[in-house]
Amino acid sequence: MLDKIGSWAKDFKRSPVFWLNRLARTDKSTIAQTVSEQVFVDRWLIVSFFYSHDFKDCSDLHFVFPTLTFQLAYKFPNFQSIPVPLLQLNPDVAHKSLYRRTCYKML
Repeated sequence: MLDKIGSWAKDFKRSPVFWLNRLARTDKSTIAQTVSEQVFVDRWLIVSFFYSHDFKDCSDLHFVFPTLTFQLAYKFPNFQSIPVPLLQLNPDVAHKSLYRRTCYKML
């Protein structure tokens, strides 16, 4: 499994998302953490988010986009010019529905 995910991570022709779906308590987090550490060292990984029932901050899907945005802004200071003005205008934007924001843009 580790080799399969490792080769996926380095193949830019594949989907940018690898969905690791297994039964509960089957070491998904351990596998994901191990692969993430390796591809991060190899400079293939930019951001990551782990979903876990064991930790409150990792079991709330509302943290996905803020976590990924923070990681991008931390690693790429130029990226800060995108979320910072948005957050200054609407500090609660991360907690709003993606569907609603899309609909408002379409109006």
